[in-house]
Amino acid sequence: MKPKFDGYAAQYDAWFMENENLFQSELRLFQKVLGDIQGKRVLSVGCGSGLFENMIDCSGIEESSPPATWAPSQRSAA
Repeated sequence: MKPKFDGYAAQYDAWFMENENLFQSELRLFQKVLGDIQGKRVLSVGCGSGLFENMIDCSGIEESSPPATWAPSQRSAA
């Protein structure tokens, strides 16, 4: 079964692009709540389309492997 959000992801992103002022306001709030991420580990749980995540500076952030590839002992600690 296809997750419900998948059918609306493009519309969600398009709405924010059509409403630039609101998008910029939400992006500033996202960045303020996230805080300074330089030198820190960040977990992206894959909620939404990734629109806001793609707009922040993720340079220096190490990408991890998918949880399914972790050793069983690591999965229980996550």
